[in-house]
Amino acid sequence: MSKINDPVFHIAPLTRVTREKVSAMVQAEIDRQDELARAGKFHGTHIMPGGPDHDRVSVLGEEVGEVSKALNEIKFGQATREGDLYLELIQVGAVAEAWAAAILEGRG
Repeated sequence: MSKINDPVFHIAPLTRVTREKVSAMVQAEIDRQDELARAGKFHGTHIMPGGPDHDRVSVLGEEVGEVSKALNEIKFGQATREGDLYLELIQVGAVAEAWAAAILEGRG
């Protein structure tokens, strides 16, 4: 595709190193949540083996709500983009990845 026909030619792609760092953080978040579940904090993990999708979407929705909350806090100087927002986005990614993995593994 030529630059003339490419509407995003001016946007540099994300680097592989950056994408791998984010992926590793998402994996670590899945592991962290699993450990919290084993310690009794939750009734299930993000994967929720055999769990219904409506339970999973509730967890995902809660995490998206935390992203919105962080954005509002950033607006008023109560949170940071590099810290609070980033970590909430990692949690959204963890829930979404674990849900997709559960589907691939036939866990509901």
